[in-house]
Amino acid sequence: MSDQPDFLRDEYSPQGFVTDYIDRRIQAEGLTWWQRPDRAYDPEEAHHMLYDVCRIFEHKNGKSLQPVVQTLLSEDCGMRFTFNRYAEVVDCLHKNQDEGHVQMPYGRLVALVTYAGLVALELAQADSQTTIADIALYTARYLEKCIKLQWPETGRSWEGFVKMARNIKRVNAVREEKERRVAQRRKLMVGVAIAAMISIGVFAFRHYR
Repeated sequence: MSDQPDFLRDEYSPQGFVTDYIDRRIQAEGLTWWQRPDRAYDPEEAHHMLYDVCRIFEHKNGKSLQPVVQTLLSEDCGMRFTFNRYAEVVDCLHKNQDEGHVQMPYGRLVALVTYAGLVALELAQADSQTTIADIALYTARYLEKCIKLQWPETGRSWEGFVKMARNIKRVNAVREEKERRVAQRRKLMVGVAIAAMISIGVFAFRHYR
């Protein structure tokens, strides 16, 4: 087995992660990215984990990301934008206060890929296929630069990301189960209240008519 860090291996290239996520995110809405590049490698567990965690993040933070999406797409005519414009918009997105200028903690990675998916979804809905390829390329370039500069110093890796993602999914599943049970109890209480009101109404009708 190679001693090379996993983030330097071809099968873990940011381009593959971003392309896979954008393609699946667009498909989830019943749309198609017709110009999607062919996959050089089959998705690894890290690809699936990134998709799942990004969807969790979008569910919680999608509304707050929408203004940033509109900022990028509204600046240039025809929904086109340069890499410099993209980098300018996302450069302060979900940065930690205690890290340096070049940052790519796992949380920021998730935020940036989720953001790319939302931008790509708007472009797909507008049938702007060429620009979907642009957002995929720009996001991958941005991620690759930051990962190569920071992950060696911080000990981060895709293996470490997968461990974090498993925990996030586990916590999220517990939270969703609690919310489901609360919703069921509320429905039950509403049902009991309605039944009680009907019973009282029938009693009153019988005895006070």
